[in-house]
Amino acid sequence: LNEAVTYGHRTPEVYSMLADLYYTGQRLEDAILALRNLLDSPEITHFDVNFAIRLLREMEVNREEIFNSSRVIKNLDADDSIEVAETLQLHREDLNICITILERILTDKKVQDEFIVNRAKNTIILALVGAGRYQEAMDMICKPRPSPENLTEYDAFNYGMAEWGLTGQLPQDMMKRVLEIHNKMQDSRSSNYIQCIAFAFWALGDAEKAREMVNQARQKIIREKGPTFSAWQYLIVSEERFLKDLREFEEMLDGKDISPGFLMKNLIKKHD
Repeated sequence: LNEAVTYGHRTPEVYSMLADLYYTGQRLEDAILALRNLLDSPEITHFDVNFAIRLLREMEVNREEIFNSSRVIKNLDADDSIEVAETLQLHREDLNICITILERILTDKKVQDEFIVNRAKNTIILALVGAGRYQEAMDMICKPRPSPENLTEYDAFNYGMAEWGLTGQLPQDMMKRVLEIHNKMQDSRSSNYIQCIAFAFWALGDAEKAREMVNQARQKIIREKGPTFSAWQYLIVSEERFLKDLREFEEMLDGKDISPGFLMKNLIKKHD
């Protein structure tokens, strides 16, 4: 493989195989160098980047430094950037990389596709809240503080959760807006959506309805299976972690001193 590189065959496939072999042989510095070369490849796709992310996680190295010093963010097209950014939502320590990738999309005047831009904006808001960058998330939705009636239920919910992280209080006006729109909807929603509605009922003092939503979310995730976004963590989590988040929500409803994992006091505590 190294001879192939020497003769100019510097493809993502070759660097991926080299990195995997070096890692298997416990030659970690060589594996990291191969991954750096992979991330600098002009032909890189989101599949290659996701492979690099998984291997770097296993090696427990500083992924943010490696990404920021590479050309990968510039080399990825908008679609692949979105795919990578969403993969990075699985781990809190990767959220800053996710944010950097999405900022590039949102500031790139060449990206004109409205669907991609909206997808990038929605994803970066979630990542900012999950990273504890609450004010930035609020500003991304609207600056200065908007009237709730001017927001969608999605933006009202995320603005409210970000404000909770910033001030320590979940604003009732934003959660009231969420329920106003929810009550007009009749279609079936995801387990994450139902979880969000549980937060809204809890914020407005209706613990019984919040419990009902938690039970619905539990039944829904068991049917859906697989990873989903959790508003308790502001991360994409496994089915098992989502169910645990719902149990912790119930403990909060019972009056126990527990709060969502995305709140800064929990992030600081986990870091310490």
